[in-house]
Amino acid sequence: MWRRGLLRRDVELSTIPSQHQSEDRLINSPSEEFHSFRKDAPVQQHQQSLDGERFQGWRFTVFLAFIASLVVLLLNLGFLLYTVPHHRLKDQKGVLYQGDCVKVQHMSTGFHLLVNVLSTALLAASNFGMQCLCAPTRQNIDRAHQQGKWLDIGVPSIRNLFRVSPWRSFLWLCLASSSLPFHLVYGPNELPNAASVNSAHRYNSIIFSTTSAMEYNIFLGKGSLGQKPLSNLHLITPDSEFRASFEGLHASAQNGTLQRLDNSQCVDAFAQTFQTTYSNLLLVTDDVKENDTYLYFTTQEVFNPWQYLVLPQPQADPYRWLCPGDLFDDCSTYLPTVRSQIAHNNWTVTERPDRAISWKVNYCLAEKGRQLCKLQYSFPLIMLIIGFNLVKTCILCYMWLGIRDAPLLTIGDAIASFLHRSDPTTQGACLLTRRRAPALLRKRSLHQPEKYTGKRRRWGAAASARRWMFSIILYAPSTPQTYLQPNRK
Repeated sequence: MWRRGLLRRDVELSTIPSQHQSEDRLINSPSEEFHSFRKDAPVQQHQQSLDGERFQGWRFTVFLAFIASLVVLLLNLGFLLYTVPHHRLKDQKGVLYQGDCVKVQHMSTGFHLLVNVLSTALLAASNFGMQCLCAPTRQNIDRAHQQGKWLDIGVPSIRNLFRVSPWRSFLWLCLASSSLPFHLVYGPNELPNAASVNSAHRYNSIIFSTTSAMEYNIFLGKGSLGQKPLSNLHLITPDSEFRASFEGLHASAQNGTLQRLDNSQCVDAFAQTFQTTYSNLLLVTDDVKENDTYLYFTTQEVFNPWQYLVLPQPQADPYRWLCPGDLFDDCSTYLPTVRSQIAHNNWTVTERPDRAISWKVNYCLAEKGRQLCKLQYSFPLIMLIIGFNLVKTCILCYMWLGIRDAPLLTIGDAIASFLHRSDPTTQGACLLTRRRAPALLRKRSLHQPEKYTGKRRRWGAAASARRWMFSIILYAPSTPQTYLQPNRK
């Protein structure tokens, strides 16, 4: 009984409308009202209610997800229809821009920013669709309770896929599998510059930038290269094809464009996987006795990873000339020895292992090369992305127009549903805990309330011990790499 003193005199009481059988109907959402229709309700009334709900509640969010997916699909199609006719494909790759490296870098940043926005919108739309598909309906929950099972509400759940309809599980798998290519090739990472000359690399990005790496020739001789005319110089070379490189080096020396590098700077500049800055190199040494004589030392080709499959690994090193000719390990392992020699002013280079001839290097004269950068796109990856984008768009459109049963997406949806219509399986089971529910469901003994013990529970108890162990096992391998690796300058 309530007391009249609890109400003020100016409060007006209103009666419940006659169309409601009880006050429980007042808290029911329009979506739940739709699902409380009797089976014998007129089909026209049923369809009108469905049409009215397409822009309400979870259906409206699915509609927004469908629109987002459709916009991304149209942008991808527009990009493809514009670029393919205007840019000739070579090796299934097209060139969006070729030229200045700074401009290419800025364009690459802009394209990747746009890619990040589009991929985030598309994956967010797909994620909401997956949540709706794996969320149980009230009918799924009632059936599971009758079978002594339980379902998850409010969280993405794999176990729910075995309890919802097979068609919804299939759509969930389609959305999940179609998201994998977006993480791999439409991803948020911006690729570093890579060699585009004689390179066997393939890149897992739709749009990527490349910098042409340079093959360079190395010569030995005095530092007075540009002080004498070319006709007075004598080049010892096994092949006349290297003379053109030497002539270019001489021309750069005469016009003062050769860059002088001390030994430490020289090693740092040329101990690179791909050489994108310098073209040809003169190692200045006093071990060549004649002032007018220069020696061809070696040629460093552009690094090709496939060489590791056909050549001994040291011979395929991208800066092999820096290391001794008889070294059988990676050249990178020998770099500390080279730097130690430089620190003691005793850096020498050796031509090849069968000749015990070495030259002590005083400094280097490097010829600046012309950098050429490209902004490219991968045609097969674009087609792959458009295909999976189309799959997502069709599924989200079907969910918006075709799915009739409203899922219980949140705990609030479940509370509203059970307040409207109680569950006979769990009726009267007050204070039921998560750990007690599965066992009691199997025993069909849920109709008695649990005894209140007043035991204090920690927040950590919200997750099961199995989930704690699984999370720790996943996290533990990354701990040594994160906290125990040595500090790097």
